[in-house]
Amino acid sequence: MKTILRRFAVAIALGWLVWHVLAILLHQGPANPLKSAAGGAVKRYVHPALIDQRFSMFAPEPSTSSLKFLYRYEVEGGAWSSWRDAGAGLLADHQANRFSPKGHLLWMHQGVARNLVRQMAEIDAALPAALRGPPRTRELHRRLMETPDYALARRYVSDLARDEARRSGGGPVCRVEFLYAAVACVPFSQRSQPDAAQRVEYVKFPAASVFPGP
Repeated sequence: MKTILRRFAVAIALGWLVWHVLAILLHQGPANPLKSAAGGAVKRYVHPALIDQRFSMFAPEPSTSSLKFLYRYEVEGGAWSSWRDAGAGLLADHQANRFSPKGHLLWMHQGVARNLVRQMAEIDAALPAALRGPPRTRELHRRLMETPDYALARRYVSDLARDEARRSGGGPVCRVEFLYAAVACVPFSQRSQPDAAQRVEYVKFPAASVFPGP
C-alpha cells in the first residue's frame, strides 16, 4: 500500500513539474498554435502564482537621461551665483550607501522639478492656440507662479540659496531662479567615438524674490 501511495505521489509531482515547465515556456515563448490553444489555462496558472516575470525584470531598459534640478541666486548688489546642483551631494551619498535614506531624499528633490515640468505642460496645453510668442510665455509664467508646485520649489530653493550664501560669505539673497535639466546618456556603443557628446535639454522657470525665512 505504501509503495502505491509513494508512486502516486511521485506521479503527481512529476506531472505538476512537467506542467509547470511547459506553462512557463508557453507563457514566455512567442505566439504558436499550442500557446493559442492553452493560453487561457496558462494565464490562470502563471498570473496568480506571481511568476509572471519577463526578461525585462532581469535586464531592465537602461536609463536614457539623468535629471538635474539646478538653481542660482542673486545677492544684494545684483550679482548672481553660478548654477548649483543640490542633488549632487544626495546622489553621491546614496551611491555610497544604498541602505541610507538619501535615496528617498534624492527622489523628493527630483520630484520638485518633475512636478513643475508637468504643471507647466498642463498650463501650456490650456492656453489659447492664438496666444503665441512672448505674450504666451509671460502668461504661462504668470499662471505657473500661482501654483502650489511653484510655491514649494521657490521655498525649497530659497532655503538652499540662503544656506549656500552663508557658507560662502555672500550677502543677503534677493532673488532665486531654478531650472530642470535632462542630460541624455551617451549610448555605450558610441562612447568611444571622438565626437560623442551628451545632449542637454532644459526648462528654465521664472525667477522670483526669495521666500521669507531666517
